Amino acid sequence: MIRLNRIVEEITEAGKIENPYLWDYDFEDDDGNIFYSFSTPKHTYSVAFTPQGVDRYQLFFNTEGDMGQDTEEGVALRVLSTVSQIANNFIKERQPIEVIFSPIKTKGTEDSRRFNVYKLYLEKNLTSDYKLLTIDNTFHLMKK
Repeated sequence: MIRLNRIVEEITEAGKIENPYLWDYDFEDDDGNIFYSFSTPKHTYSVAFTPQGVDRYQLFFNTEGDMGQDTEEGVALRVLSTVSQIANNFIKERQPIEVIFSPIKTKGTEDSRRFNVYKLYLEKNLTSDYKLLTIDNTFHLMKK
């Protein structure tokens, strides 16, 4: 619990989306998948919004080569800030009913700490016309 309290303090100190990496819209493919990308000093990340029905999308973000796993380069909050900024931009432009995603996991663990950090961060930074629901190990950004 002490560790989670420290995380809450860090998120509170971080405030709104700060210091995200520069990101780019890449393209939309023929299947309606929408792609963005950004780079950290060590990795390039891809962010994709994949249609899951009418006005619903699944958000995936991964590094090239370490699909779905933490890169352990120590920039998790900055990556989260960047992905959150991309998601908020996507929401403002597309106004989907729902965007669903799961946090990247720390290698070899079920990482409840990271899940809690994402939840706190998303609650603090989500656009006002959306609400955050958690179902199992996924986040659902739902239009109000």
